[in-house]
Amino acid sequence: MKSTTVDHDMLNTSELGFTGLPNQIHRKVTKKGFKYTILILGERGLGKRSFINSIYSKPIYPDTKKMSLSERCDAKINIVSKSVDFIEKSMKLNLSIVVADGFGDSLDENIDD
Repeated sequence: MKSTTVDHDMLNTSELGFTGLPNQIHRKVTKKGFKYTILILGERGLGKRSFINSIYSKPIYPDTKKMSLSERCDAKINIVSKSVDFIEKSMKLNLSIVVADGFGDSLDENIDD
């Protein structure tokens, strides 16, 4: 038979049962944190990386070199993934950002009906 150890200092009897469930979930989430994944697709030069940097007020993605039109047409879709950890007000956030450069670069917008 397996014995269970209970820390009586951490145990608050008013938080047992269904009434204490929100507090229990809050403690669990605060301890483990949240995991988010963001996928950003778009043509090169659209501002995907600048968008991410401005949302989080941090230079998550450094500036990249500007490509000429011929380089953009010849380039393939480039997928870059980055993982960043944030802690705000004792809440952990693990953010995975996936940026797909070149998605839609070769689409022809001049379609004849």
